[in-house]
Amino acid sequence: MTIYDFLILAALLSAVFVVTLVMNGVMKRNGFNVKPMLNVALMIAVTAALFFFFGGLNIKTVKGAVFALVLLYAAVQDYSSRECDDAVWVVLLVLCLVGLDTNNIISMLLGGAAIFVPQIVVVMLSKRAPIGGADIKISTAAGILLGFWRGVAGFAIGLVAAVIAMTIITKVKKKDKGEPFPLMPFLSAGLMLGYFI
Repeated sequence: MTIYDFLILAALLSAVFVVTLVMNGVMKRNGFNVKPMLNVALMIAVTAALFFFFGGLNIKTVKGAVFALVLLYAAVQDYSSRECDDAVWVVLLVLCLVGLDTNNIISMLLGGAAIFVPQIVVVMLSKRAPIGGADIKISTAAGILLGFWRGVAGFAIGLVAAVIAMTIITKVKKKDKGEPFPLMPFLSAGLMLGYFI
């Protein structure tokens, strides 16, 4: 790593640090259950990983950092209130247009469909669906952004993590299996991992 690369990385991490602090303040004012230091540490780690994984400062790195910020916001809001703002999935759809490669449009549409259709089927067939409307909209928009393989893989990772974690939590805390739980933190982590695939 050259001095120039180091300075670019430091500038990028500083910008993400400031944006995360501002976002923490906004979330706190909105009554979210915010863990400021955890949010900052996660964003710094993800941004540094993006920088090295995608070969420095480029459109994929910046797009990934914005994607991570949006997913973090959705995860914290869902954890705090079991709801997510509609603005979240709209921002993800707008982010799909950043650095759009027209050769990937079919993969993007298939990614959205492959995530949307199973969730709608589960909601229609279940009396107490564990999936909410916000989960469906956000994960579908993320599936479009990621494309078919990365979207499906990220979504699957998030779902598997949710099932494992909630099974353990339910047994340890002796909670009712039908009790709603925040799915977005798990989906956000899985979808962010999908961005690296």
